[in-house]
Amino acid sequence: MLYNTLMVKKLSPKQSSKTSNKQSQTRQVRRQRLMDIIVVVIAVALITAGLLALQRRAADERRAEAILLERQELEAAAEEAVQNPCATTGQNYDVTIKGAEATPEVLSIKKCDKVTLRNSDPSLTYNMNFGEHSDHIEFVGFEAADLLPGKTQTIVATMVGEYLLHDHYQDAAHVQLTIAAQ
Repeated sequence: MLYNTLMVKKLSPKQSSKTSNKQSQTRQVRRQRLMDIIVVVIAVALITAGLLALQRRAADERRAEAILLERQELEAAAEEAVQNPCATTGQNYDVTIKGAEATPEVLSIKKCDKVTLRNSDPSLTYNMNFGEHSDHIEFVGFEAADLLPGKTQTIVATMVGEYLLHDHYQDAAHVQLTIAAQ
């Protein structure tokens, strides 16, 4: 009896074939499910990549439109400055530059006022420019030049608008300049 319990039951060739077919079918179903999952993952990845590309393109277009608008505003301000030059200058404002910092950092003035840049640094030379460091803009009546220690440079506010005035050599020295109409 013990012998019968320990004996492994041998399958007939017909039973063995059925088991093998079931195992093969199970493997095929699993492979197909795995392929379906892979296809879905790839589809989701492609859709996500497409959506991200569309978002980047839309953001680039918005940036391009903003840059174009800014350029148009600058051109209009320059044209207005040329058409209506300052007959007389208004109030004078001092901006002191020392230790790679400009004081004040924010300045609101009116058209035709003057801004005197004063280099109070004993050893550093500055070169003030309008616009971002990598994208200088023209400001009617102003030409960038080295501002040597102890020297001054005067700017007449000819163009209405908001401008960044920065040092080309030390980025930390900058003034946010707002020029209002008279």
